[in-house]
Amino acid sequence: MNDKKYIENFNHESYENRTKNYLNISEDRFVQYCISRGFLFRKLGLNCVGDSQSFAESIIPMFAKLPTLIKAFPDYFVYSPKKKFKNESDEKTQFFVELKNATNGENGKTLAKIKLRDVKRYIYFEQSFTNYHTRFTLCFPLADKIIFKSVDQILKLLPKSQLKSFPNDGIEYFEVQLN
Repeated sequence: MNDKKYIENFNHESYENRTKNYLNISEDRFVQYCISRGFLFRKLGLNCVGDSQSFAESIIPMFAKLPTLIKAFPDYFVYSPKKKFKNESDEKTQFFVELKNATNGENGKTLAKIKLRDVKRYIYFEQSFTNYHTRFTLCFPLADKIIFKSVDQILKLLPKSQLKSFPNDGIEYFEVQLN
């Protein structure tokens, strides 16, 4: 399979085709990152799939059709036995992580497609399930780097982003430049 063609056409495919052809590239990259940093992590969510399963073979194959409250939980819970950010105290850190795909576009721009409905979900989750000790972040694993953004950072990028819609289902998304 031509990976470049696969990525270009992925969003135009139907939900059924996307789930049959799902590749865990982002998840594999994120897991490698966690292992390299010594982070402990656990995959969360009702849509978890094993390494040998397709998305369509998950515990709930029609996960996308569940109510938002049930789908609100991120992909991973991560515990860092050491501080994660330079400006943090030496206190141990734990955080929820939602994995998102991104692409390296023209002129070194890193672009992500973030659905409007997901922005609402991220705000809800952060306000309901986080505190000073437990954070929520969006993670964009790329081949050459991993970008982490908080919900506040994403919200600050939205005014500079274009609102578009997917041609196959009309779902609205922001094309966000991450760097």
